[in-house]
Amino acid sequence: MQVKTIKGIEEETWADFRSICTKNRLSTGQCFEKLISFYKQNAKDFWDDILSGKKIISHEEAQGIRVLTQKIRKERGFRV
Repeated sequence: MQVKTIKGIEEETWADFRSICTKNRLSTGQCFEKLISFYKQNAKDFWDDILSGKKIISHEEAQGIRVLTQKIRKERGFRV
């Protein structure tokens, strides 16, 4: 077993992590591995929802926003 150091963790955060490990009867290493896999899965699911999910505006509304944005950008003073 090799000892690793994580810098920048506050005492309260570490105590919370240790209590979660204890409640779930896991070692800190096992709990950390579960934390990482949970984070990876949630990040993947989040981007799948964003990129492949239901549209929140119609194509016509998006085109209208695009035209309005181009018009505003052409106004004097918006860009240098």
